[in-house]
Amino acid sequence: MAATGAAEGRCAMGMLDQALLQQAKKAQGETNQRLDALLVEQQRTNALLAQLVQLLQNQQSVPRPPSPPVTWGTNGR
Repeated sequence: MAATGAAEGRCAMGMLDQALLQQAKKAQGETNQRLDALLVEQQRTNALLAQLVQLLQNQQSVPRPPSPPVTWGTNGR
C-alpha cells in the first residue's frame, strides 16, 4: 500500500507540475505580447522624437527679423 500511495503522490505532483508549467507558459505568452506592444510604442515614440528634432533644427535655420529696439521710459510713445 505504501508503494501505491507514493505512486499516487508522484502522479499528483506531476499533474501539479504540468498545471504550473501551463500557467508559466501562458504568463510568458502574455508577457511577450506586452513586450511586443511596448516595442511598437517605443518605435513610434522614437519616430516622433526624430520629427521633433528635425522641426527644431529647421526652426533654428530660419532667419528671424531683428527685434524692434527697446525704449525705456517712453510709455509706448
